[in-house]
Amino acid sequence: MPVSDSPLIHIGYSKCASTSLQRGFFKACNDLSYLGVQMDFADGGEDAHRAVYSIASLGICEYEQRKDEIRSSIQDFLEGKDSVVISNEVLSSGSHTPFQRQGWCDTVTVAERLKAIFPNAKILIIIRNQLDILPSIYAEISKPSTVSVRWNDYISTAIGADIQGRGSLLHRLNYFNTYSVYADMFGHNNVKVAMVEDLTRDPETFLRDICELACPGKNIPVTEFSLKKENVRLTSLDKAKKRLGSMLPGLSGFISSITQKNSTENPGSRFGSRPASYSAEQTEYLRKFYRQGNRALSESTGLKLEEAGYP
Repeated sequence: MPVSDSPLIHIGYSKCASTSLQRGFFKACNDLSYLGVQMDFADGGEDAHRAVYSIASLGICEYEQRKDEIRSSIQDFLEGKDSVVISNEVLSSGSHTPFQRQGWCDTVTVAERLKAIFPNAKILIIIRNQLDILPSIYAEISKPSTVSVRWNDYISTAIGADIQGRGSLLHRLNYFNTYSVYADMFGHNNVKVAMVEDLTRDPETFLRDICELACPGKNIPVTEFSLKKENVRLTSLDKAKKRLGSMLPGLSGFISSITQKNSTENPGSRFGSRPASYSAEQTEYLRKFYRQGNRALSESTGLKLEEAGYP
């Protein structure tokens, strides 16, 4: 069996420390062969990286026409490589916004395509309390130059899309559904679900668990790797502030005061784990919406989601 048939595939979720893991561990660890976001294309891999995106983005007809090319691009890059990790959160979540779901494939389609290319893969799904992840996703899409939308419109639209049965961001954050699809296709023992809260609490143990999946038996010194917050990409606003601050140091404090004032006027849009603007009705709806799925996931995986504060 070729080594590249059995990688560890990290499918997300979005806003669950993906960038920190990709940059601070997957890419930095010499014991891993990495294909994914934040990778260095100096030794090739750009075609393979685009091919991974295609798994989640191409429609049925186009994918059928190109599936051999996509498989070859990935397998050619991974040929002969050991301890392979593939990481791209579009494989689980697609678009962040609840206003448009076009352009990304559903979970079953993505899982089927991955299974066809890597029948013996192990799957890593990293999750986060839904009441925390929703505002974090909102902060991401409401950055400058992306989507301009008020928090209440955002969360109301997400809930409304679910009520109207169109499928929504809320459904994509029902982790048990995603777990069930991959467990059915790849086997329960080949799907690992981990909580980002555990990464925050005990990063060394968290990374050791990932190593055991990606390269069992290897003693990787995980304490050498940093997953500090500064590994995360700067936003466009952060970059502008940095440039202005270096050119005109006297303005840096003024710029910070403006951005802090704006963040206060729109509570939870950028900073903090949970916005103050959930209404009581929205909170109750979300707790009821996710409660059954979270309990089923706890029973299937042994994760103590309720103790961790999940709905």
